[in-house]
Amino acid sequence: GEAIKDTYKELDRQLEEKLELEGIEDSSGTTGCILIITPNYILCGNAGDSRCVLSVDGFTKALSRDHKPDDAKEKERIESAGGKVVRGRIDGELAVSRAIGDFKFKASNQQHEGGGSNTGGGKVVSTPDISTHIRGSRDQFLVLACDGLWDVYSSTEVLLQVSSLLNSDVKTNDIPGAIIDLAIANGSQDNVSVAVCNFLPLP
Repeated sequence: GEAIKDTYKELDRQLEEKLELEGIEDSSGTTGCILIITPNYILCGNAGDSRCVLSVDGFTKALSRDHKPDDAKEKERIESAGGKVVRGRIDGELAVSRAIGDFKFKASNQQHEGGGSNTGGGKVVSTPDISTHIRGSRDQFLVLACDGLWDVYSSTEVLLQVSSLLNSDVKTNDIPGAIIDLAIANGSQDNVSVAVCNFLPLP
């Protein structure tokens, strides 16, 4: 978990350094949700509103938590940094409270000295939440996707759709594309990225 946190911090540092060296003013950013899957564990690191959910014997288990500005803990940190949450957005602009980049909302340059964006000094931080799931024989599959999917489908709805496709003639590799098509057809106005991992039975 600490290695994942260090990776996010380093990515954030390198991105800001590159922008400064090239004299680029860029206020964009990205969420990040990553998995490390071992024979015994699934580790999930998440910053932002991308999401990972796991189907366990037909039940939905969240492996990540969405970081939204109107979440009570996130809102408290944002306001402590001098920000305001307006219509669910930081200062009425940004719809996520954790991200890589989005330096406009961070305590510029302080994160490199141990403060700033990774320790609560900025309205936005890059620090991910870490969750650990102990793998078991009831684990079926997981779905990792950005908010373009979750804007139009709940976690349970997505898992039901994937389960139906896994039990059809659709090849596993074609399932992400099918889910993306469903999201767009259901009115998603954002970019949609989807990954599906179908677990083989453990020995």
